[in-house]
Amino acid sequence: MQLFKHSLYELSKGVRGLVLLTDEIDKTDKMVERLEREQIPYEYQKINNNKANLYFGKQECVDIIKKFNTKELNKLSKEQDFILGTMLGYNLCDQCKRYLSKK
Repeated sequence: MQLFKHSLYELSKGVRGLVLLTDEIDKTDKMVERLEREQIPYEYQKINNNKANLYFGKQECVDIIKKFNTKELNKLSKEQDFILGTMLGYNLCDQCKRYLSKK
């Protein structure tokens, strides 16, 4: 929950545009309640019976996640993987190297 709270802080200060947290469903349910209360856009993706991915942040970033149309990160195309990493704030040059190594 501390990471979630810190991520909300970074989001409010404009440090991040998108956050991805993977956690147990009972914990993500509490996070979703807060996101709804604070009217923060999010996408919730159940991975299995125990875990879920929770993306939240700027509306345009969340909209892109919804368009990816997959719950499994290993099923993203190379381009989608690049876009996601960039939106999550990973080093741009490292993302470029990663993309080129997969091409």
